[in-house]
Amino acid sequence: MDYYFSGFVRRTFVFYNYDDGSAVVEERKLKRSDSIENDLVRYVEEALLGPITANSLPLFPKEAKLESLLYRDKIIYLNLSEDAAMAPPEGGDVYKNLKTLEDGIKRNFSNIDNIKFFIAGNAVGLP
Repeated sequence: MDYYFSGFVRRTFVFYNYDDGSAVVEERKLKRSDSIENDLVRYVEEALLGPITANSLPLFPKEAKLESLLYRDKIIYLNLSEDAAMAPPEGGDVYKNLKTLEDGIKRNFSNIDNIKFFIAGNAVGLP
């Protein structure tokens, strides 16, 4: 109840440990808006900023940006900048990181059925 009235919502993010690749879960408080689309944008932008936990790898290069996000009929159309097509310099796998972002969105927003990723306007199919 406190979070609801405070205007913030608790969200979880998964990143990976630099040394052994194990999952590192971070919890952050994000400002709640009156629109699920705005809440989704905040979540994705926060994930793009990367981890705050020491020795954790970012999911995407720091240059990667959210170009657009559209939410319709329980489907998200998420377009990232072309920098997202490259693994971060610290290492990682682009498809694994996209899947991690997808899982995080679905875990934090239960009303999402599907996420369609695009990078620089080109559809990305996850394996």
